[in-house]
Amino acid sequence: MPTVYSPPVSTYVALATTTLPSATATVTFSSIPATYRDLVLVIDGQQSNSGGSEVVMQINGDGSSSYTNVRMNGNGTNTSSASYTETFITLAQATRGVRFTTVTSIMDYSATDKHKTVLSRGNQGGGGDGVGAIAGRWPSTSAVTSIAAKNYFGENFDAGTTFSLYGIEA
Repeated sequence: MPTVYSPPVSTYVALATTTLPSATATVTFSSIPATYRDLVLVIDGQQSNSGGSEVVMQINGDGSSSYTNVRMNGNGTNTSSASYTETFITLAQATRGVRFTTVTSIMDYSATDKHKTVLSRGNQGGGGDGVGAIAGRWPSTSAVTSIAAKNYFGENFDAGTTFSLYGIEA
């Protein structure tokens, strides 16, 4: 009988979850252990910004590096794409009062021999920008030890927004 290949099964290990009791501008996960292969950050909630904005992430408090971003969005009527360099990685589009969810993977986050790559996909309910996908790169060989999620314009995430961080075991 031939041998059948079985790929390894990944296990998500909950590292931390925060549900905001009140409006908050930045949520930071720190002291991230270097014992997993990848990280996954899930954000589900709303922002209280005055118009459209972006949910962004900085790694290890680094707000001066040139993070590379490539973004694609679509809402059933319109599509857009862009590539740009910024002092953060974009995770999702967000519109005031519109619920959004984003799932962000940070690959090989503890490796110290390569830049960190990020894939994020998100969606918004009615009135938002539909769905989007973003690929990003943090140009550092440092291990990821902290992640800060915030609004591009410095506005707040609404109370009830949930942030969950998972470690992925191979």
